[in-house]
Amino acid sequence: MLTAMHRFFPSIIEPLLRSINARSLIEIGMGEGKHSHLLAAYCEEHGDELQCIDPRPWFDAATLLGKYPRVRFHKKRSIEALQEIDACDAVLIDGDHNWYTVTQELKLIEAMAKRSGKFPLVLLHDVAWPYDRRDLYYSPEEIPKEFLHPHLRAAIVPGDKNLSLTKGFNAHSFHATEEGTPRNGVLTAIEDFLKERAAQLRFITVPGFQGLGILFPLSLAEKQPPFRALIQDLERKTPLKGHVEKMEEERNKMLGKLGEHEHIVRRLQRECAEKEMILQRMRRSKSWRWTLPLRKLHKNARVIASRNRPAQTP
Repeated sequence: MLTAMHRFFPSIIEPLLRSINARSLIEIGMGEGKHSHLLAAYCEEHGDELQCIDPRPWFDAATLLGKYPRVRFHKKRSIEALQEIDACDAVLIDGDHNWYTVTQELKLIEAMAKRSGKFPLVLLHDVAWPYDRRDLYYSPEEIPKEFLHPHLRAAIVPGDKNLSLTKGFNAHSFHATEEGTPRNGVLTAIEDFLKERAAQLRFITVPGFQGLGILFPLSLAEKQPPFRALIQDLERKTPLKGHVEKMEEERNKMLGKLGEHEHIVRRLQRECAEKEMILQRMRRSKSWRWTLPLRKLHKNARVIASRNRPAQTP
């Protein structure tokens, strides 16, 4: 239901990657593979490696590996796989949208930077509503208890802080029952990470499609004029940013309405299935077989009666 990160690729992500001549990339969270294919094609063009991390991608990763030989697939959690990678130019994060996971990913990227001597460009999806201030858990059992908020498998609703079982969207996922509390949400994780690192790192956001966060070392903007120009251009469009945020708010409302209708459709489908089961049991019953001659007689009588009914004159 929600928008994947690939929507940002042609207008934001690819220009940023090209501006720093990024070659080696890490993708965290492959989803349906749309962004993975775009990034793999980019790495194929630039002659370097794409490392994809996802314990449970929503597509057959073999299709990606078969087409792009420069892709390396880590079928494991990000907090495990990142410890095995020594360096990269850029990291794209669209994985498990909760405070604990994003915090650990950023700390592991920082540790990687210390090993390689270079902090990469980090692009993060879902820095706006609904997961800016609310945790999502694909697998709650994998989150340490001290970082796991009370949660429920229920839908998020635009304009409502409460979860719902009858409307909204993403009802298949586990969500923190409250939003806006400490250590809760993707944007909160980024802000908490930056509290002790503001002198070395910079963070900006791009609105729309659940928001894109751009985290980079200040030295990158100093050394790469094309990158600095892109960042300045994104920051200059302040009036347009407010307009896009309003459009995003309206789009989320429409997604909420769509989710509500999907709940209704699923309820009607369940009711139809229940009635179909009742009808099948009736047809298998003895009384249904015993009354079959009477039903046939009644049907034939209705046919004869309709034939003998006098025609109506205009």
